[in-house]
Amino acid sequence: MKLRWLAVIALAALLVSLASVYDRTVLHFLGWDGQGSDNYSAWSGSVPALFTLAGMSTLIAGLWHHINCQEPGCFRIGKHKVSGSPWCSKHHGKARHRLSVEELLERILTATDTANDASKSLTAEVSAANQASQRQMDQVLEELRAPR
Repeated sequence: MKLRWLAVIALAALLVSLASVYDRTVLHFLGWDGQGSDNYSAWSGSVPALFTLAGMSTLIAGLWHHINCQEPGCFRIGKHKVSGSPWCSKHHGKARHRLSVEELLERILTATDTANDASKSLTAEVSAANQASQRQMDQVLEELRAPR
């Protein structure tokens, strides 16, 4: 497909160049005739216009790529964000991975077990800290009660 477009562009460039050599009306249309210098009319007229056209088309293509659907071959605007990428209403279901009930239950149980383990270890640490603190308080009270 790209090769076909390349051939069409090359053929069009060849036809324009041949027509400009043999026909002054093409040169007049492009604005390349009747100037004091040979290169002045090209560099002040149509060449900057072509560069501007190329730059604008690059910007438009880049912006379109940023908002169009990520499905290959789909040119719809992506309205749904899935993991930061835009997807259209037709294809966003493909981007979302569906989990079975068993997988969801496994994830919930794993998260619950992890939370329970963390809670138990935290409770043990707090209990040990409380016992150490209680021993220190008992020592301080013993010292205060002791006769001097």
